Amino acid sequence: MRKPIVKSVILTLLIGSIMACSDSTQEAPKSMKPNQDNNNPPIAKKVDHIMSIHGYERNDPYYWLRDDKREKQDVLQYLNAENEYTQNKLAHTEELQQKLYDEMTSRLEPNEESVPVFEKGYWYSSIYKEGKDYPVHIRQKENLSAPQEILLDENQRAEGFEYYRLAGVELSSDLNLLAISEDTVSRRLYEIRIKNLTTGEFYPDVIKNTSGQIVWANDNQTIFYVKKNATTLLPFQVYRHQLGTSQQEDVLVYQEDDAEYYTAIYKARSEKYIVMGNYATDSTEIRVIEADSPKQDFQLFLL
Repeated sequence: MRKPIVKSVILTLLIGSIMACSDSTQEAPKSMKPNQDNNNPPIAKKVDHIMSIHGYERNDPYYWLRDDKREKQDVLQYLNAENEYTQNKLAHTEELQQKLYDEMTSRLEPNEESVPVFEKGYWYSSIYKEGKDYPVHIRQKENLSAPQEILLDENQRAEGFEYYRLAGVELSSDLNLLAISEDTVSRRLYEIRIKNLTTGEFYPDVIKNTSGQIVWANDNQTIFYVKKNATTLLPFQVYRHQLGTSQQEDVLVYQEDDAEYYTAIYKARSEKYIVMGNYATDSTEIRVIEADSPKQDFQLFLL
């Protein structure tokens, strides 16, 4: 996602330049003078909202601006007003923005590639194609002169969304299935989907509100994931999912009730074990099961 990052950098630099010019006693260059006809900035209203946290009460007058689902009309109206004000204030820099953008993007390699990595008979790499914002993930069997098999084209996945981020990409043990986790809202609540690499189709399975981590069991039919608390975004529940079933049927195998701990899962390098970790600032708990037996109970390994 290279171009959106470049644009955000340009916007940040321009805002900083405008603020510096407004504080300076010297006259700004004519091309950088702000438009004096701009409207005043929108002011967010204050609405009392008393919150009781950790035994203390405090008032958050801007709590009404929280809208995780992006559906509240008063919030959207205010954000649109902020965006319009920003566009008006920076309208006189549009030519400069384009000039900076063109120069920065001209320095990018049009067809950038990652270093290929060999694993289990395949070379894996990612390629940025000219004019595209996201990479294409490919593999080649046995040697780098073999035909390229497209595992995932992030550009296709990002179509129709203002934001897209791919967090996890995990192959099944038999290398025929690809599980991915992606966020299209910028909320860090990732949805997991599974692609059949033989047919190129995605299964109907959709797993929501996850941390983005995915671990395959060795049966190629079971995955483990960590679910997040939708309010705090704390990863705290580990679930087991069987391919072809709905998320409502997933089995909760562990829940961490202590908010000081973050929960994560991964597969051991030997691929013989699935590891679950609970991490706090000064302590760690590790639990494991055999990857060949996904229905086992996790056993405490390190306290």
